[in-house]
Amino acid sequence: MKNITLTIILASFILFSCSKDEEVKSGCTDPLSLNYDSSAVNNNGTCQYSFVGDWELYKYTFGSTNILASYKYLYYDIFSNMTYEAWGQTNDGLDISVLGTYSIGGTNNSVITFVNEFGDVSVFTVTSISGIDIKMTAQLTINGTTQTAVIEAKKL
Repeated sequence: MKNITLTIILASFILFSCSKDEEVKSGCTDPLSLNYDSSAVNNNGTCQYSFVGDWELYKYTFGSTNILASYKYLYYDIFSNMTYEAWGQTNDGLDISVLGTYSIGGTNNSVITFVNEFGDVSVFTVTSISGIDIKMTAQLTINGTTQTAVIEAKKL
């Protein structure tokens, strides 16, 4: 009788402690993000990424002009002390290096303001970012002409 009672108690405990509709945990499922949650099963769109790092530009347009067509390569090194260096080499072999500072703000920290060593200010809006890619747009004025600039880069 004791065994039957014990069996009934255990069966009841197991039956009532289990749920058929187990809750599936949502969170950031990208291991390259700052807030990766290894226990999350469903990605809920809350992943956060660092802007700090070395970025290789693979697209840089100003209106319909492909700025990168003039370069062998172009990089942005973004440092955690709110400074940056844009550097590269033109097709004619001229090495370039421009230093500056940046600030981050706006909705969801999606606005990045660059101020270079010459005092030029460029305000970009991040349209997408991941652990390996960033896309930004801005209204820039170059030689008196204002157009949309688009930068796309991959993190090295």
